Amino acid sequence: MMVAMKKEGKATVNHKEPICPEDLQKLYKHEHFSLNTPEALQKRVFFEYLYYFCNRGRENIRDVQRDDFELKRDAKGLRYVRVKVVRQTKNQRGDDFTDVDDKDGRMYEIPGSANCPVRSFTKYFSKLHPDRTDFWQRPKLASKTTESADVWYDNSPVGKNTLGNLMAKISEDMANKQRRLLLNDPDVLHGQMVRMENAIANLNITVAWLEADKDLLSQQVSTQTKLMTQLQTENKWLNKTIETFLIKGQFKTSIFAVVTGNPSIGNDQTLKFDSVKTNNGGCYDPITGIFIAPSSGSYHFTCVTYNINMADDVHLKMNKNTDILVHGYSSGSSEAESQVMNIVVNLKKGDHIYVLHRGTSGIDQVRGGLFSTFSGFKL
Repeated sequence: MMVAMKKEGKATVNHKEPICPEDLQKLYKHEHFSLNTPEALQKRVFFEYLYYFCNRGRENIRDVQRDDFELKRDAKGLRYVRVKVVRQTKNQRGDDFTDVDDKDGRMYEIPGSANCPVRSFTKYFSKLHPDRTDFWQRPKLASKTTESADVWYDNSPVGKNTLGNLMAKISEDMANKQRRLLLNDPDVLHGQMVRMENAIANLNITVAWLEADKDLLSQQVSTQTKLMTQLQTENKWLNKTIETFLIKGQFKTSIFAVVTGNPSIGNDQTLKFDSVKTNNGGCYDPITGIFIAPSSGSYHFTCVTYNINMADDVHLKMNKNTDILVHGYSSGSSEAESQVMNIVVNLKKGDHIYVLHRGTSGIDQVRGGLFSTFSGFKL
């Protein structure tokens, strides 16, 4: 298949292969990538800067400053390095590139790993010359410094050409004669080639399937679009009809619901009349315990509740939205004390009416078994 595709002029796009985990391990094990000398540490940080933050080649490398970075922790406590300042490149134009949110790249620590990039950065930061703001400073010779020295870098920046050729220097130090870093292993190259061939083959199968079925898909999309338009039209008509019935009084709003169990409610908790006997207009929701006015007008509501235990008072109230309309109270002086709340109220379409605990006595228990009721209707 690959041969036939190449004869047809396909599969001519060549992408650079990514560095695989095995090659990264080889890289970090090399002495020229250690944390023990100024030059090796800088090479390691330079590579991690390009690898994690995806900088474009030589663009603005020499302009990077120490204050361009910050060390932070995420919500899980993991440390990460973040680039605060994004400098102008060929793909980013403008005057102000200071990022004000956390949507840019992050380089996370790898706890317990010798290859942790945050570990490299923090050590590099600690060894920079304090009088220099440049991030890339000229490393001191290993023979002229010690690992315990506070400063590993001179008070002068690394040259532009030196930085531009640093990746090539790293590859040379690794004894890699190929242009790609650590891709001279035949097994690695063969594995990458096989994966790419499989990916291209699968992509071509998908493209062929889409080409064959595009007419059917187009027809299905057209049918679904027409059906959606029809349903939207019918929904508008139904809403308008219901609204007309409500305005003319042809569709009377009335509800009646009861409590079946013996619910315990706490401070500001809504009492839910869970068994609905009448719900003309569908305005009462037993799941939330809330009546929603379908249209503006005057409404009458009644709530009757009973205690279930002696010495257990029940403190309730009836609200319109967040406003208290009336308080209710029944004493626990006997086993089945009752309370009644009656209101007549003007409502606007969408206003809420509901019964809830007054939030003054902790937990109260209401008698269910069809004793406690909530009813209402539009006048």
